[in-house]
Amino acid sequence: MIDAVVDLDPRMRYELAITRAIDRHPPAVPWQFDSDGWPVVGRTEHLPGPHPDLSPGSTDLNLLLAALKALRETSAPGETWFTPAARLGFAHPAMDGGILIHSDLNPANLIVTPLGLRIVDWA
Repeated sequence: MIDAVVDLDPRMRYELAITRAIDRHPPAVPWQFDSDGWPVVGRTEHLPGPHPDLSPGSTDLNLLLAALKALRETSAPGETWFTPAARLGFAHPAMDGGILIHSDLNPANLIVTPLGLRIVDWA
């Protein structure tokens, strides 16, 4: 049995591109290919670890700060799929640029790993 996800939705291509752009500890995605216009993506790696504690004074806040600084220094990959205006329904000059923005940063989309805080769910 092939452990794969198949979807024509461009959000899958977007999430795959972002995961590869930000992942500094591969393999996040073990394999991927297109077949007749369909993206076929291998299951992403399991990230062992808890979600961070983001309450005031938590040491996990330092992990979040480090992850956000690294994200700020990571250019968005090539093609633009979802601009902030398309995603949020409004535009503002401060949202222009080639930097990645995760529009749903919450503890459920953050995982503390031995290699640092990982940001997931870029769809």
